[in-house]
Amino acid sequence: MRAMSDSLITLPTVCERVALSGSEIYRRIREGVFPAPVPIGKTRVAWSVNEIDAYVERCKHNREMGQKERRESALRANAASQQVPHKPRQRKATTKATARG
Repeated sequence: MRAMSDSLITLPTVCERVALSGSEIYRRIREGVFPAPVPIGKTRVAWSVNEIDAYVERCKHNREMGQKERRESALRANAASQQVPHKPRQRKATTKATARG
């Protein structure tokens, strides 16, 4: 079986594929959440298409997990609000100071 080939893409293409600016990509690289570039020359770098595609898939997976967690949280909150009857807050009686003059 033939291995899938990987190609390299430059920063403008990466920015377009992930809809992030170059500075945001480098910030995420420093944080360790975005794939690091591959040096391809003395002053040139590129990114692996396979690694960028894997990053996009992780983002999609995280989005789906986040939606599931938000849905479950909303269902728990809804169930809790139905179990405990809402009790309106009572206002404290206030007295007005009268001005004497």
